[in-house]
Amino acid sequence: MKIPIILFILSVAGASAWADIQDPPMNDYGPTRKLGRALSNILWSVTELPDTVCKINDREGNAAGTTYGFVKGVGRVVVRTANGVYELLTFPFPTFN
Repeated sequence: MKIPIILFILSVAGASAWADIQDPPMNDYGPTRKLGRALSNILWSVTELPDTVCKINDREGNAAGTTYGFVKGVGRVVVRTANGVYELLTFPFPTFN
């Protein structure tokens, strides 16, 4: 009974090692990852506005949240959208780290 369990554990360990070879660590910085990051930055950039307002509201109060938080949130939306557009235009080219 112990032999099949040991063989199963060894085969799972071997399969996971083989899978790691098929997906090397530098693959994280490939064009598909960059394209996905670009699309998510463009689509979800508007969530920066309520998130920033809530964070400033928690830290500094209601008045700061509705004024300074709103202005800072709009700035973050613009920067995140611009970053997404830049990555969308340059996704075929490699990222150097």
